[in-house]
Amino acid sequence: MDKHEFSMRVIACENRLYRISTAILGNTFDRDDAVQETLLKAWANLSTLREEKHFETWLIRILINECRTVIRKRRPFLPLPDVIAAPEPPDPRLFEALLTLDVKYRLPIVLHHVEDYTIHETARILQLPSGTVKWRIEYGKKLLRELLRREEER
Repeated sequence: MDKHEFSMRVIACENRLYRISTAILGNTFDRDDAVQETLLKAWANLSTLREEKHFETWLIRILINECRTVIRKRRPFLPLPDVIAAPEPPDPRLFEALLTLDVKYRLPIVLHHVEDYTIHETARILQLPSGTVKWRIEYGKKLLRELLRREEER
């Protein structure tokens, strides 16, 4: 894969990378850093891509690992207002509830229901068995329903 093809394939999935990293990290500063580092690592390690047809899932796997690195390196800080406003989610209540879920439930839900990956593709990206992915999605949706129900009762 040459530089031009790499660039074109990255551009094709750029929005998806930002949405996934936002779902994991929650703020635009960390999200932007994670995506940038992901692209640098992907280009530097392009030779490790076994099959070009799996480029997008390979890139998302790198992104998820990079997001985990960002989380591990985080230090407590005072939140700063975002300089670049993220697009408003269609349902802000649902988005806020989703961000309260543990990432192990949040990420499969985002990959499957927001990014429209199949269960099998989600499992491959997360390097988990399909059954585990299905269970995490169902359990995560149950947690979301409970959170939203409690919020309505307030």
